[in-house]
Amino acid sequence: MTAIYKMAMEARPPLVEHSPFEKLPLPTIEPGEVKFYEHRQADALYAAVEARSGSRARLLVELGMDVGMRQGEIFGLHADQVDVIRQQIAVVHVMTRHGLRPYPKSRMSHRVAPVPPPIMERLAPLVSEAAWAAGCTCPTILRNGTVRPGRGPCPGLMFPAPEGGPDRRR
Repeated sequence: MTAIYKMAMEARPPLVEHSPFEKLPLPTIEPGEVKFYEHRQADALYAAVEARSGSRARLLVELGMDVGMRQGEIFGLHADQVDVIRQQIAVVHVMTRHGLRPYPKSRMSHRVAPVPPPIMERLAPLVSEAAWAAGCTCPTILRNGTVRPGRGPCPGLMFPAPEGGPDRRR
């Protein structure tokens, strides 16, 4: 809302004289304590996820916890972004509710993330299964907000939804 009022005040002629948000005190948010899982806690979580939902679900959790990928980055991960030899993932896409956004959350989010060897060992077979050379068929959100519809299940998507298309759980 603040940005909208700012644009309205900067318009020529101004559409509004002042922003009702100018003198509104912003709440201060105290930073909370950062808590990390102990190795045994993380291992217990991984084992529980695998027992309940399978090895692919475990891999999703490991990519989030050990590699630092966000949910949308994991669901938007394509096989051509995974470098098995160098043991790294290029984070360049984000899956949203509306489709694949071909750019991450911010400039800092566009990164290459190292992958621990045990995780890469479990990820490598999925990379070789994916037909990534066929090209992406995911629905895509363009920078101007337009959604380009998808062309069926994407063969290069690492973690597709059960029905084969992008997983848009969020």
